[in-house]
Amino acid sequence: MKKKSSSQSAFFNFRVLLLLCLGGALLVLAAFGALPGGRAMPQGSAQDQTGDLAQAPQPSNNNASSPASGTTATVQSDRRASAIPATKLSGSLATGVFYLATSRAAAAAQSEAPNSATLTTDQEDYQPYTYVYITGTGFAPGEIVNMIVVQLSPNPASYEPWDVVADANGNFETSWYIFSEDLIGATMQVTGTGQTSGFSASATFTDAVPPKGVAPVSPPTGGFAIEGDLLSNTPTSCVLLPTPTPSPCPFAPNQGDWYPGPGGSGGNVLNNDATGTPVNSATTFHLVDAYSSATDDNFAGGDKVHDNPNTWNWTLNPVNNKLDMNNALIHVTKDPITGHTWIMVAGDRLNNNGDAYIDFEFLQNTLTTTPLVAGIGGFSSAGPNCGRTLNDFLLTIKLTNGGTVADFFVSRWEAATGNTSCNPATSYDYVDVTTPVITATPPAVFAAVNASTVTLPPGNLTAFGTNSYSAVNTFAEAAVDLTALLGSFDPCLTVGIKTIFIKTKTSQSPSANIVDFIVPQQLVPPLVIGPTVDAGPDQAKCKDPSGTTSFSLTGTAQPGTYPITSTTWSCVSGCTGVTISSPSTLSTGVTISAAPATVTLRLTVMDSGPCANHIRTDDVILTVNRVLASSSNTPILCHGGNSTVTVSASGGLTPYAGTGTFSHAAGTYSYTVTDAHSCTATTTGTISEPSALSASSSKTAILCRGGNSTVTVSATG
Repeated sequence: MKKKSSSQSAFFNFRVLLLLCLGGALLVLAAFGALPGGRAMPQGSAQDQTGDLAQAPQPSNNNASSPASGTTATVQSDRRASAIPATKLSGSLATGVFYLATSRAAAAAQSEAPNSATLTTDQEDYQPYTYVYITGTGFAPGEIVNMIVVQLSPNPASYEPWDVVADANGNFETSWYIFSEDLIGATMQVTGTGQTSGFSASATFTDAVPPKGVAPVSPPTGGFAIEGDLLSNTPTSCVLLPTPTPSPCPFAPNQGDWYPGPGGSGGNVLNNDATGTPVNSATTFHLVDAYSSATDDNFAGGDKVHDNPNTWNWTLNPVNNKLDMNNALIHVTKDPITGHTWIMVAGDRLNNNGDAYIDFEFLQNTLTTTPLVAGIGGFSSAGPNCGRTLNDFLLTIKLTNGGTVADFFVSRWEAATGNTSCNPATSYDYVDVTTPVITATPPAVFAAVNASTVTLPPGNLTAFGTNSYSAVNTFAEAAVDLTALLGSFDPCLTVGIKTIFIKTKTSQSPSANIVDFIVPQQLVPPLVIGPTVDAGPDQAKCKDPSGTTSFSLTGTAQPGTYPITSTTWSCVSGCTGVTISSPSTLSTGVTISAAPATVTLRLTVMDSGPCANHIRTDDVILTVNRVLASSSNTPILCHGGNSTVTVSASGGLTPYAGTGTFSHAAGTYSYTVTDAHSCTATTTGTISEPSALSASSSKTAILCRGGNSTVTVSATG
């Protein structure tokens, strides 16, 4: 919802007429300083006039919304320190202030007289525990400007006015602190009226809630419906949904969800079994926590959202109330058109007898629990910035007592003063950054709670031991475009999430008490969000007997805020005999005719943005291994003897198998050697031997008795 500003003149004679019309009610206002020329109402007076109205706490520096463009950290801190708490009025005083503010704004909008006054706010939308930074220009130099904030809808209300003094140029800066959650879903108007010039200007701002809808992702088939139930293929329209309903209605047959549902082709990410196991455990997580149990792990007490996690303690105790969790669901997937990374999250609570908040904390460094010692355990965080890492973030879903609409918040871990759990010299805190993502076009967030009974598949009793969430507002879910979210932080940013930590808390304040938790989920490998490129793992093959060795490459290119415009494979070293079949696609074939060879290929990805990393590269190394085998043999000296064959290897990677000396008879031999890459080579040879030895003899006849014969002996072979 867009902020609006008006800057037409409201002259003093109109104010006199207005005083006459409002009569006695405005005389009361004058006594409290709401009229031009009066003083700002003292904080104590608001309590006097409103009976049981809670006193507004003095705003502190640890709950800052993002500053207006160009506002320095020092100026922002000063404006926070002097912020006016949002103190709600009641009774006739509230009515008078409301009509005064809206009449001033209407008169300014309708006046045709010249006027240079303008009023703007730094954001279009604000969350509880944030600051509205207001800038006024074009008023009279040095004049007092009377400020009033009112709620226009859905429930008209007014807040304690205050005065601010314009500088020598007629400009001023002031701020208003929203320290409660009463304004969720409201449209607000701030009006400033110069008490000398009579100039008035106004601006509107909102606290929007995320819509129900269908995240454009796959898997599951048909996108992911966020409407407050768990079954795919339902609902098929918005007829039975509570208001506000999206227009046009996004729900139709065959849409995906957590579990399979009847009557359509919509996909699911949890199996239809007794415990809801993930279809793909690499992208989907079903985390379970004990409930109403003395073995339920929860925070030991007094721990705050923004405390250094290394100072947190946990114990085993039953939570047994609105902040008691049983299940948390996480599914990471992609938009197949844009390539954006989306995450679906869901959680439940034991009962709905009050408001509850479920945090999904995304950490770039690991967070783990430490064992119980004397009944108390702790946490160990590797985060370098007060136990976290800059640009860690929180996604928070609010379940409101009796409500049918989920509220949603995003907080970013930033350098910020005031968090006493950190080193004061380098303090950090969670800062609200909801507005950019919740007002994005196309939608980057969908959220819903169960507005009626929702069931699980038959036989599944994981909802606090039952098959359904029968009490409204006990199940909540959201879908978030993480690429768009990170781009709202910094369109050039890339982060890797190693841990997701889920916990409940008592309010959206960074200093809120945290209560129940589920053991931190480690992500291996990390979930990378933002622009990145990956050429894939290095590969090694043995030389193909044909002489040409083939590889298949599949690179990935993940976009950030800006779409990818080109992907290119190129060879950067060892390129002799290298052919890339499809250099402009992420998946390509590569052939290498040389061996041995070590080839470096580079995947270059370019996007349309102005970031320094709009051209990103990653390399992959392809290795063709070749082992050579050789042999020699000793001669066989006698027929039927053996030769000694010596088998050797070279190339490839040692150690070799199959080398050594072998005894072999005459004939052909073949020996195979294998290197450490499992590459093989064969050596062959032929061993000869002498023919078989054959002896023969002849003799002469003995002619006389007692004579001798001559025997002639000969041999062959």
